[in-house]
Amino acid sequence: MNSPEGVTRFRIVSAIPGRIRVRFEPEANARARLDLYAARIGEIEAIGKIRVVADAGSLVIAYERQALSLSAFTKQVNAILQEAILDAEAQGALVVSQPDIGTRLRSLPGQTEVLHAMNLANDRPAGFKPLVISTVAVAAALTEAAPFLIVAGFFALAALPVARRAAKDSERKQLSVDQIDILNIALTVVQAGILPAAVIAWLSSAAELIRGKTVGYSRQSISRLLPAAEEELTPRMRRAIEQIYLAELSNTRLQDNAMRAGHLTMVPLAVLALGTFAATGNPSVLINIARPRTDYQEALQLGIPVPILNALTATREDGPLLTSAAAVEGLARMDVLLVQPGIARQQLQALEELQEALQQRGIRMHYLSAKETTAETLIRLKAEGHTLGLLGEKSDLPFIQGVDVRVLLDRDPEMNIETADLFLLESGMPGLLRAWDNASEAMRLTKTNTGVFAAASLTNLTIALASVAPPWFANLINMIAMATVGSVTVRPLSNAPAKRRDPRRLQKVIPAGKPAQNPS
Repeated sequence: MNSPEGVTRFRIVSAIPGRIRVRFEPEANARARLDLYAARIGEIEAIGKIRVVADAGSLVIAYERQALSLSAFTKQVNAILQEAILDAEAQGALVVSQPDIGTRLRSLPGQTEVLHAMNLANDRPAGFKPLVISTVAVAAALTEAAPFLIVAGFFALAALPVARRAAKDSERKQLSVDQIDILNIALTVVQAGILPAAVIAWLSSAAELIRGKTVGYSRQSISRLLPAAEEELTPRMRRAIEQIYLAELSNTRLQDNAMRAGHLTMVPLAVLALGTFAATGNPSVLINIARPRTDYQEALQLGIPVPILNALTATREDGPLLTSAAAVEGLARMDVLLVQPGIARQQLQALEELQEALQQRGIRMHYLSAKETTAETLIRLKAEGHTLGLLGEKSDLPFIQGVDVRVLLDRDPEMNIETADLFLLESGMPGLLRAWDNASEAMRLTKTNTGVFAAASLTNLTIALASVAPPWFANLINMIAMATVGSVTVRPLSNAPAKRRDPRRLQKVIPAGKPAQNPS
C-alpha cells in the first residue's frame, strides 16, 4: 500500500487477524522515524504491542483482534502512517537518525561480540599462577649463576599462557594484545635476550590478572542481590538477577564511537608501520606501532562495560532495575522527563517532590495531557535536541517507542527489555533519582576510562615512533592504565554496604555455561 504522491512510500507486507507488518522504503526507515510511527500507531485503543525492526526498516504491530476487524485496523494504520510521514516531512525533524546502536556495534569490523555479564570475560581468568611463574622467570634471568636450561625453562612456562591466549585469538581471526605480546616476546629473545622477554611476559601476566580480577569481582558482585542463605529466593529476585546477567553491556553510543575511532586508525597506522619499517629495517617497529590501537580497543571491553555492570548491580541494590548499557547511557543523558496523564492525576504530591529533585539534577518534567498529541510533543522536543524519558505505568502499555528511556512505575511488572528500560519496582519514584545517580556516575567513569586508555595508547605510539624505550615499556604503560581503571571501575558498588553472599549460589540462578541471550 503506497502513501500519497510526494510522500515516502510504505506497504503492508503481511496481515493476519491480530498482527500486521509494515515495511518502509529506505528514505523513511531511519530508527527515529520508525519510533515516531510506532508512537503514533500506539495511540490506537485496540493496540497490543509494537516491535520496531530497525534492520528490516519495518514495524510488527499486534492488536486485539476481537476489538477490530483486520480491514478496519489496516485502514487506521494506513491513515495514521500517511499523516505521520507528512508531519515528519513538514517538521524536518527525525528525518536523519543514527541507526540502532546494537545493529551498528555488530556491523563494525572487529567488534564481533555483544558483551553480557556472563561472557564479559571470554576465558577463565588466569589468576596468580602465571604471575608467580613469570616472577620466578625474571628472577632466574637476573641471577647469572642460574643454569641456562633452568632460566629457559621458567621463561618458557611464563610465556606459555600468553601463547595459549594468542592461539585462541587466532581461531577468532582477530588481532589481539596477546598475539602482539607473543610476537614481541619472540623477537625480544632474539634481539635482546631472555631477561627483557621475561619482563614482557611478567607485565602481560600482571595486566591479565588485573583484568580478570576486575571483571570477576564485578560479575560475582551480582551475588549481593541474593537473599541471605536462610531466606527464600523469590521469583522476582531470580528474574532481576537473570536480567542483569543477560543485560547487553556494549550497546552504548560511547562504546560505539570509541570503537569507531579505533577502527579509523587501522589503515593509517598500518601505513605508518610499514613506512617506518622500510626506513629502519627494524621489525620491532611493526609490533610497537600496531600495538597501541590493539591495546586501546581491547581495553575498552573492560573500561566501558564493567562500570555499567556495576551500576546495574548497585541500582538493583537500591531497588530499581536498569536493563542494559543503553538504558544507563540514556538515563544519564536524559534532560526531560515526560509523565503520563494517569500518574499525574493519582500521585501529584509524589511527582512534585520528584520534580524538585530532578530540577536539582538539571532535568525538567513535562506533564503530558489528554489534549496534546504525544507524537507531536516528541517531535518538538526531539527537534530541540532533548533526551527524553517517559514515566508510565503498566496500564500505559504499549510504551511509547520514540523516547530514549522508558521508566515503568509498577511494583510488579513483567520484566523484559521490550517493556521498559528502567523498572522502579518497590523503590517507587525516589528510585528514579537513585538510578539516575548511579547511571551518571557509571557514564562519568566510562568516559574517564576511555580517556585513560586513549592517553596510554597515544603515549605508546609516540614512544614507538621515537624509539626511545625498551621493548617492555609499552607493556608497563598498558599495565599501569589497566590498574588505574581497575581501581576506579568498581566505584558504583562502593557506595552501597557490601553484603556477604556466596557467589557459588549464582549457579543455582544462572547455570554455569548457559549461553548469553537477549532476555526479551
